[in-house]
Amino acid sequence: MASIDLIPGFEYFSVNEASSQEAYSLHRLGDNLGQSVAAAFLKKHNVDLGLLTKAIQQKTISKYELRDIVNGTAHKFKIKNFMKDFVTESVNEGAKIETERYVRSHGKKPKGYGGWMFSYNRDGSDEWQIPNGMSWPDAQKWAKKKAKEDGEDYVYVMENESVDEAEDTIGGLNKMAHTDLERIADYADMIKDRMSQGQTLDAWMYSKISDSVKNLNSVHDTMDGNDGVNEAEKHEFNPNETAERLKRREKQNIERYRAAQDREDPFAVQYYQLRVSLDKMDLQRLKIQTQIHQLKQKYKK
Repeated sequence: MASIDLIPGFEYFSVNEASSQEAYSLHRLGDNLGQSVAAAFLKKHNVDLGLLTKAIQQKTISKYELRDIVNGTAHKFKIKNFMKDFVTESVNEGAKIETERYVRSHGKKPKGYGGWMFSYNRDGSDEWQIPNGMSWPDAQKWAKKKAKEDGEDYVYVMENESVDEAEDTIGGLNKMAHTDLERIADYADMIKDRMSQGQTLDAWMYSKISDSVKNLNSVHDTMDGNDGVNEAEKHEFNPNETAERLKRREKQNIERYRAAQDREDPFAVQYYQLRVSLDKMDLQRLKIQTQIHQLKQKYKK
């Protein structure tokens, strides 16, 4: 078959050529990165070599950047953009979810709702958490999508998760709702902060915010209308449950802080750094509240 001759002096073969020719093309595009390395990369990913050749010709990506991406030494942000721009889909149809570590710890396969923790490393280093509570099937889909964006082939389920195995119980749904409400509060704070800095909203954004207020108001009015009693007053103070929730929120904000560092977003880095500081203050405040609560119980006040 005919070769694609877009840059004088180089031969680049179409994606329909034999795999050895594809590997040679990627090898030359990536500053002679090595045919075996190129072949291993192409075995995992369907790279659009024609589009990649044009991008190098137009200097939207350099051969040195390509070499680092294929070798896995480039910044995660650059790898993610490369996967988005030049890879149609993974040859192995997504990353493989490994559950052996979870099974070894819990003695059973993962299931239920929870704030699942994952890692790209078998030893559990650099673990990360899904953005909100999800069922196990949904958490797998989310983790596979993230792995594809990050150019990873294996995702390991960590044992350090908060899971309610009764998928269809009110308790499981309540845990998801708590996490989602924390996310809503975070997004609201970020939007307000950006507006205070002078950033304006597009027309469609106003209607989205208005719809969100109406939906939340509907939920609140229904809950408040059950018996006219403030729900918070009907529950006893539970320091252990509150501490667990605050620690979970702190962990999520730490993950968001690290993600902001990876994508080099200075606003988000500073924002979540401050949120983590607030989380630590809330945990300290809870300790004092617990002492006050114990003192009242002791003297029956």
